[in-house]
Amino acid sequence: MINTFWIESKYINMLSNKLDLFKNKGKDLYNFRCPICGDSERNKFKARGFIFAKEGTFLYKCHNCSVSTSFRNFLKDFDNTLYAEYLLETKANANTAEPMSFKTDITKFARKRHDKFGPLKALKKVSQLNYDHFAKEYVSKRMIPNIHHSTLYFAPKFNAWINKFYPDKIGSKAKDEPRLVIPFLDENGYVFGVQGRALLKGNSLRYITIMFQDKDKIFGLDRLKENKIFFITEGPLDSLFLHNAIAMAGADTNSKYATNPNAVFIYDNEPRNKDIIKRMEACIDKQQKLVIWPEDINEKDINDIVVSGVDPEKLASIIESRIFSGLQAKLELNNWKKI
Repeated sequence: MINTFWIESKYINMLSNKLDLFKNKGKDLYNFRCPICGDSERNKFKARGFIFAKEGTFLYKCHNCSVSTSFRNFLKDFDNTLYAEYLLETKANANTAEPMSFKTDITKFARKRHDKFGPLKALKKVSQLNYDHFAKEYVSKRMIPNIHHSTLYFAPKFNAWINKFYPDKIGSKAKDEPRLVIPFLDENGYVFGVQGRALLKGNSLRYITIMFQDKDKIFGLDRLKENKIFFITEGPLDSLFLHNAIAMAGADTNSKYATNPNAVFIYDNEPRNKDIIKRMEACIDKQQKLVIWPEDINEKDINDIVVSGVDPEKLASIIESRIFSGLQAKLELNNWKKI
């Protein structure tokens, strides 16, 4: 007989490093910030999402947005890659013909540039939208360079768009809404995944990443020059403000790009964020280079810095002057962090 409880326990642990403020609160009880509603915007230490055991399975409940669902559905909506592995494992253990959620062979769309990629052709590029369109206004207000407007897309209903060519990829209970579509392109400009960025305020995940191929979630490979100094940012949109940059959107920091001696990591400017500090410390321990922001920069990330009025060329100058490694990086990090 299939041991669903044991398998779900395993996948809770696998998911833990992706959940903010994740803690084991006791026997079969886990607590973290709700990724559905984002928990409190004012208090970054609020954590009102809980996974708990009941009658041989696990359930999810948020005491802020009141979402209540099975762990299986929570995993399906939060991490499609892990959910696919979960289905395979439960199917193998049950030795049954349980139907898989991923029905469409997306490889038929592979090896297509973004402007010839079937699913994206069904959407409008941001460059094609009217100036008063709210998605165009969002991109303009974020001051994203015009040169990139033709590689960003708008999906009126992101979930429905994904499920149209990739049936059941996103659960039916997940809130559907308009999103900015950010394609992941390889070195030759071919699409291997997309990220949907929420455009409306509300109870939703800010980002949803859908991979079409088994590749690292790295944005910007089509623009990367590996033989020169290049930057690795946290968010795809941040990378668009730099001349030679990629974004590690959940990719392994041991990838060939992260370990390239020309790579320079740029983390968000959040000196009280324990997770960011841990990642910066790990970066230093690996003898990698990183940017440590000066004290007179108060904005959270590159995009916010540009929106605040700092010219991109001035920003590039600041970044280049704040690249550190080794012992000097440790000293600068100790001065920067405020925990």
